[in-house]
Amino acid sequence: MAKRYDMIVVGAGPAGFLAAKAAGGNRLDVALLERKPDPTQLTRACGQSLISMNEYFFKDIVGYNARDKWLFFPVYGFSFKYDGPYQNIYSRQTYTANGHKVQAGDGKEQRKNGDHGRIGLTFDKEILFQCLLEEVKACCVDVFSGINV
Repeated sequence: MAKRYDMIVVGAGPAGFLAAKAAGGNRLDVALLERKPDPTQLTRACGQSLISMNEYFFKDIVGYNARDKWLFFPVYGFSFKYDGPYQNIYSRQTYTANGHKVQAGDGKEQRKNGDHGRIGLTFDKEILFQCLLEEVKACCVDVFSGINV
């Protein structure tokens, strides 16, 4: 007999993992479907970084508690474990199509403040996926990999 689910999440990227975790954590029967055979494997280019740790972006700010190894978004009220390597980002620059430089942060000054001066961080996304997979399984989410929808 086929199992019925309250919710089916398609795609085990960060959003899919977090949607499944939220629903499973609220005692819904959840199935998470992923087309890749290994949902923790990163198979495309990715910047593997989070910015906006010192100012609001999309109405929220990102935080990382290195002691407890938690990434958190306080305004939207969610967090998740990340216990892999990371590097602080203290400044970044990009250029517009017209060649104008857009600078975020003063690297020399920000670096003096350590973790409190970072504007973002880079991380290992495969480890992030491993952490999220463990969290969804702890919420009794059924994960099906190698499934094309």
